[in-house]
Amino acid sequence: MTGAPDSERDGDGPGEDLPIIEAAGGVVLRTEHSRPLVLLVHRPAYDDWSFPKGKLDESDRSLESCAHREVFEETGVRTVPGVPVGESWYRVVTKKGKPARKHVTYWLMRSATDAPGTFRPNDEVDAIRWVDVTVAPSVLSYDRDRDILAAAVELLDREPLSAVSALRGPELTHLALGVADLDTSVSFYEDFCGMVKIHERRDGDVRVAWLGDPAAIPEPDQPGAGAGPGEDPARSRGFVLVLAEGLPPNPPLGPLAHLGFSVSSHDEVDLLAGRGRERGILALEPTDEGPVVGYICEVVDPDGNICEFSHGQSLGRHAPPA
Repeated sequence: MTGAPDSERDGDGPGEDLPIIEAAGGVVLRTEHSRPLVLLVHRPAYDDWSFPKGKLDESDRSLESCAHREVFEETGVRTVPGVPVGESWYRVVTKKGKPARKHVTYWLMRSATDAPGTFRPNDEVDAIRWVDVTVAPSVLSYDRDRDILAAAVELLDREPLSAVSALRGPELTHLALGVADLDTSVSFYEDFCGMVKIHERRDGDVRVAWLGDPAAIPEPDQPGAGAGPGEDPARSRGFVLVLAEGLPPNPPLGPLAHLGFSVSSHDEVDLLAGRGRERGILALEPTDEGPVVGYICEVVDPDGNICEFSHGQSLGRHAPPA
């Protein structure tokens, strides 16, 4: 180990009976010319290059919030929440001269912008560097940090940075509706909305079907497609509509509540409106509501729920470019 001060030493495992200091840090990435760069910090007290990190304090809601706070305080870089990437244990000597063990949990996180950010030297960090991930192992001072970086690179090999570090928190995954006739409702959403049935089951007297966007369903040979023994075949990377037959009826959505679907053109809105008109289920004729809402029509599903079809709305895969 090169440049390691007496107060920090690599390689101590979690079993040693010493007080534990909890800390958190970030393996922060941004892209430049399609290459991932990682953020490293230089600490003058130790004359080392490492990842931004720091001890958990009373203001932190969690280790993850500690990691984001420390990254910003040490580097001035704001970050988008990511995923856990690893942890390290090592021995330290506290300011009181007593031995302890430091436990640092790291998150792979993305810079909130592709710009390098504004850095001001401070007491703990006097310099930062954005380094290509292939070069960073030669810059990092400790083997433990090289191991964390290797885990991050392995994660990036499986998922793009935008997916790994996407903004997390509660994810809206589905909407469940009671229906009078499952087959009729499934046919409507397949026919009008282009959805496909990805799962069906029976729970006693209740029949349940899940409908999803075909583009969000993994192919059988993709990771997570649920093709292996014991894996769940009902997999979707997008929003799912859950329909259940055999429960007490619920009132239909409305008058404002509705399901919104984006389509690829004005003509498709007109086509769906025409089909709804022929069936007697058109609730709103095609209308141009401006650049945010877009060109829309509304159709009523078999249970009285409103389905809105839009083009030019600032939501969904068909949203116009910014």
